[in-house]
Amino acid sequence: MSVVAIICVCLFVPWMAGCDYFSPLPDTVQQQVDKAMDYKLDGIIVYVDKKGRPPEFYAAGWNNSENKTPAYPMRYSKSPASANYI
Repeated sequence: MSVVAIICVCLFVPWMAGCDYFSPLPDTVQQQVDKAMDYKLDGIIVYVDKKGRPPEFYAAGWNNSENKTPAYPMRYSKSPASANYI
């Protein structure tokens, strides 16, 4: 059983996640958001709130993939306190 367990652990590892973990990060948040589409997500919206700066939104992908409606963060809320999730 231990040999079978070791073989399964080696074969069924999420290798792509490990490779992405050790790859360098892009220079900007928008480049990282665009790269998120490689993980088979329909769309992603990121809200960044840094002290002393105005809040920033980043979006990529589709809000509705059937109608090809792009993800746009301000469609959901103009208030950063409320949820901005798809």
